[in-house]
Amino acid sequence: KASALQGVISLIRAETWERINQLLVSGALDARIECAKGVRIDSTVTDSLNL
Repeated sequence: KASALQGVISLIRAETWERINQLLVSGALDARIECAKGVRIDSTVTDSLNL
């Protein structure tokens, strides 16, 4: 059974995730927190088929 958070996150469109990412990177660059020379992506693997 999916968690409530997972259910809500799955409703977010790819375009929305892209815009969120753009805003986060832009803010980090403006605040000189990040130089954006490298990218690191973390993900969580979940079972998508309940066989």
